[in-house]
This record gives sequence, C-alpha cells and structure tokens, in this order.
Amino acid sequence: MDWKTLERLIDEFEGMIDSKLGREFPPLGFLFSGPSWKDIWAKAAEIQTGFKGMRYPTKAQRDEAWERFNSLRNEASRRNQDESNNRRWKSESHRSAILRQIESARPRTLFGFAPPDIEDMKALGHVLREAGQILSKYKGEMLGEHKQECFEAIQDMRQVHDAWWAELKGNSSRRHDDFQSRVRNNLENNYERHRKATDALERHRARADELRSQIASAWNNDWASKAEGWLSELEDKIADIERSIEQIEEWIREDEDKLR
Repeated sequence: MDWKTLERLIDEFEGMIDSKLGREFPPLGFLFSGPSWKDIWAKAAEIQTGFKGMRYPTKAQRDEAWERFNSLRNEASRRNQDESNNRRWKSESHRSAILRQIESARPRTLFGFAPPDIEDMKALGHVLREAGQILSKYKGEMLGEHKQECFEAIQDMRQVHDAWWAELKGNSSRRHDDFQSRVRNNLENNYERHRKATDALERHRARADELRSQIASAWNNDWASKAEGWLSELEDKIADIERSIEQIEEWIREDEDKLR
C-alpha cells in the first residue's frame, strides 16, 4: 500500500461516517442500507495498520493525514456513542410502556371492592395480550436485556392469571356443589312434606267418608245438622291440603329439573 491508497481509504472512512449522520433519526418507513459500525471500525483498523511504516512525500503531509484520520475516528466514536445512547433511550421508553401495560393486567382485590370475576379476568387477559403485541411491534428497537425483562414479566403475569383462573374455577365448582346440595336438601324436605300432607289427606278423607255415613244413618236431626257443619269444615281442610300437595309437587318438579 502506498500513501495515495491510504488517502483513498481515509476518504472512504469519512464517507462511511457521514452516511451514519442521516441514519440516527431516519424518516418513518425509510430504510438505510449504509455501512454498519462493525464495517466502519474495520475500516478504521485497516487505516491504523496502514499508517505503520507508511512514508509520505513529506512529514507534514503524513502528520496532516494522521490528524485528519484521528479527527474522523473521534467523530465516529462520538456518533457511535450518540446512536447507542439514543437506542438505549428508545429501548428504555418501550420497556417502561410495556411494563406499565403488563402491571395494568394484574388482578387486584382492594378494600371495599370485590375480587375479579370471570368477565374481569377476560378483560385483564386482553390487556396482557396487548402488552405482548406491543413487545412484538417494538422488539426491533429494543435492547436484548430490555426485551428479556418484558418477556419474563409477561410470563410472570400469565402465571398470576392462571392462578386466578384456577381459583375462579374452583369457586365456581364449589358454588355448583353448594347449589346442588341446597337443591337436594330442598327435595328431601319437600318429599317429607309431601308424605305428611298425603297422610293427612287420607286421614281427613277417611274421616269425611265416616261422617257422611253417620249423617246418612243419623236418627237425631240436631246431631246430623252439627255433623254436616263438621263435614263442611273437613272438606275445606281437604281442599287446602290438596292445594298444598299440588304446590309441593310443583316445587319437587322444579328442583328435579335443576339437578338434570
């Protein structure tokens, strides 16, 4: 390599650095295909090596070339650092927004408020899915450490949701068991009421038949008149019992339907 070739390399190095200026904040949707920082630092290393033992026409020309290269390298370092800082700032901003979204998906039980129910958990699940969508959207602008932090936070919150769902399903199962127990208890009580009412109905009907027979064969008109009053009252009781049995049978049918 001669000094003219080295000058061309420095020119190329300058062009590569300048191309990074517009890439720090590119227009929305516009993709640059310029050199990477890896390529730029590889070019700097090549120039650095080229200066070793390189002879210029004059010492002043060599010193000038070196100063130019050193100045460009410092500028590259500054821009590289600025770009790195900007990327970290963007990444931290996305991370903070995603973590807030994840935290807003946390089921809460506060004093004076009921714990979340099934509909609440469905809504919170949607919030958590949105956090994952945001992470997917901006992962190209985030540092690996920030992406991992968000991913782990999403996984942790999913475990929290799973625990709540298990609790809700357990409560639902227990409520169902309690409900069936209450229905069965009602059935047992109504079966017993039905048995007692049926027994009472049979006794009252037997007594009514007996009174009718006695009235039919009575020789004492005063007694027969009183007996007819007793029979009328007894028939009213029989009608009341029959209505009560109909109601009990309706309750039994309703409870049996609930257990099907």
